[in-house]
Amino acid sequence: MARDCCSVAVFVVLWWSSIQCFGTLPGNTRPTTTARPALSEGTLLLLQTINEIDDAEKRMNALHALLEKEIDVLKAEKERDVFRLNKLEEDLLRAKGLMTARGVFERVVQLAFNEQKVKNKVKGKCNIANTLPIICDNPQAGRFS
Repeated sequence: MARDCCSVAVFVVLWWSSIQCFGTLPGNTRPTTTARPALSEGTLLLLQTINEIDDAEKRMNALHALLEKEIDVLKAEKERDVFRLNKLEEDLLRAKGLMTARGVFERVVQLAFNEQKVKNKVKGKCNIANTLPIICDNPQAGRFS
């Protein structure tokens, strides 16, 4: 019996110290952050103003207008994020191409083609096979020529 009292006493002491250390009861844990972003002060002020409207139909119309505005903002943010993702993917593919000797060679020829284009020596798109003879004919177009 004495052994059971000691083990219970040790459990109670450990439990009580965990409450003091962590500040909450073990079964009373709650998430500290939410998945939703916090509302801006302007949106909170609008919501408070909408809640003060007495007529239910006017309140619903105001909420719908606010939600439409929020949807437009979220769509604009999504478009911006998609653009950034596409740009990152493009940069990644460009970096992968530059990791090979052929990719480096093609990039240098492409830069030389752009220099020749500025000097009005070539027209159209960069074709590696057609660009190399033109670069040899006009080597003073720039530092890559």
